[in-house]
Amino acid sequence: MMFDSTVEASLDSMLDNEIPVNDGVTAETASETEAQVVPEPTAEERYKELYDQHLRLAADFENFRKNTRQEREALLKYGAQNTIECLLPVLDNLERGASSLSATSDPKLLYQSFTMLANQLMSELDSTGLKKMTTEGQAFDPARHEAVDQVVTSDVAENTIVRQLQSGYTLYDRVIRVAQVAVAVAPSEPADEPTFAAQANNPFTSVEA
Repeated sequence: MMFDSTVEASLDSMLDNEIPVNDGVTAETASETEAQVVPEPTAEERYKELYDQHLRLAADFENFRKNTRQEREALLKYGAQNTIECLLPVLDNLERGASSLSATSDPKLLYQSFTMLANQLMSELDSTGLKKMTTEGQAFDPARHEAVDQVVTSDVAENTIVRQLQSGYTLYDRVIRVAQVAVAVAPSEPADEPTFAAQANNPFTSVEA
């Protein structure tokens, strides 16, 4: 029919003249997008980047080694500084005592001065972590004690320390000198004397009538 052919022609004309839909992407926008795409680095560029990182890490490690070595040398050289500073007051008192005492000084005064200095010295060393062991009455421990004498006794259990001959010391939880001690040993039991019957039965024993 003529009506159908007219409609067809009209639709074809509309399709041919259809205005394209704008999706927001213009030629200028597409050009900017292409310009923002970063090209992949070449193998040579990547190698140079990794090599620079390696050089920086090597330099940092070398600086770390130098600093560590300097700190270790300083620790070995000045590690005793705190302990020495604690002992300086004792040294001061020794100097004062030496200047005030003489060969004719009162023995009682000498004893008091000596006792005071000994207590002060032990107090200062105690502040650095040094402790004197308490041994008497304790069980012998080869990790902390050295037995240099034995005392035969039945008053205490065997291997009990009955006397300290030289003090032992610990620095915090480490033994820096064992204590020399005397330990108890049980008295040996006397051997039973053989009876007359046992002697008679012994062929190597002569029995007098």
